[in-house]
Amino acid sequence: MGEQRFATIPSSDMGLLFISAFLIYGFNNVTTSAMSEFILSIGGSALVAGVQNCLFVFLAVLLRIALGPLADRHGGKPLLIAGAAGFCIPSIFLPLCNSVALVVALRLLQAIGLAAYHPNVAHYITTCSDSDSCPRRIGIVRFLSTASLMIMPAALFPAIGTFGYGPFFGILSFLAFIGLLLLIPLHNGHRSAHEKATDTIGTHIPRELLPLVSFPFALAFGYSIVLTFGPLFMKEVLPGINSGLLLTFASIGGLLGSPMASKLLMRYGARCSITILGCLYFCGMALLGCAPTNATLASEACMSIGAVTLGIGYFGSTTALTAELGLRREGQTAGFLFSVQQSCLDLGMMAGSLAAGIILQSGISLRIAFIFASALAVTCIIIWVVSYNTHAKQGV
Repeated sequence: MGEQRFATIPSSDMGLLFISAFLIYGFNNVTTSAMSEFILSIGGSALVAGVQNCLFVFLAVLLRIALGPLADRHGGKPLLIAGAAGFCIPSIFLPLCNSVALVVALRLLQAIGLAAYHPNVAHYITTCSDSDSCPRRIGIVRFLSTASLMIMPAALFPAIGTFGYGPFFGILSFLAFIGLLLLIPLHNGHRSAHEKATDTIGTHIPRELLPLVSFPFALAFGYSIVLTFGPLFMKEVLPGINSGLLLTFASIGGLLGSPMASKLLMRYGARCSITILGCLYFCGMALLGCAPTNATLASEACMSIGAVTLGIGYFGSTTALTAELGLRREGQTAGFLFSVQQSCLDLGMMAGSLAAGIILQSGISLRIAFIFASALAVTCIIIWVVSYNTHAKQGV
């Protein structure tokens, strides 16, 4: 560990990237949360309001098939800039549209942002960091993404009621534009001659890296149930209590889990640290699924402890998986691999929300969804422990 694989860049570049990530991740979180209500407000149907986000994510997944290898050829910076612009530019025109079709079209254009920006934050950090600083920097970005989820919706949503959607989207566009400007001074992380000679730009996933790439699907499957239907579940289990507290506690867990992951990874290695964090994810999900259905101290304890533990496990595991993928590229540049990993996470989010919606539509309690997500997590933990080859790390 500690081997310098890439040319050193100024530390100020990382600071600029961190601030940009906070703004762009916050922009996407707020826009995603507001878009359904905005479509309803201009006369769209509930079906369109729900389907548009699935189309947005699915289109981003398709775009990454081409954008991943492109990042490997040209570096992460151009894709970061393209992604920030993909978020910002359509947002400028959203307040001018009264047509549902035009709004959905602009939202789908923002899929360029989701496709290009999110995976290339990790790609840029990987290509500009040595193996000691990479996990810590990715942990910081994950911490900031969670903080943006807690701070920016609460700060910006009151603007809708006070000023309307026009100024609201104007503020969002300005924040995304600042995030875009911060990327321009970044160096592009020139690789050493040895790396250029040994790296291959490919569109295949080495077998030994499959767990690192695919396991975010299972993690996101369960977390999306909490994110999408958590408040509704709170009303079922703890009626009369603020239903948003579940997401607050999960976010608190996320703030703890991201820095914890980088420390565990550097001290104990990937197999041990991700097993620990995965078990925390399982325990949190199981606690939520088994919480008593009455407003007692026991049910409140299950919900709060379960949500915090789930947050630590989810954000910690995804942080560790991303950092370890960057450390174990195995002679293959990381843009394509990070794109596939991010796509697995996004598809897990879609699948979890869809499964929970089907369960609710069938008249079955959401507890079944949590229990199923817990079982999926246990299965993945077992596969992880059995299949992960700790000796395949680059340089070992």
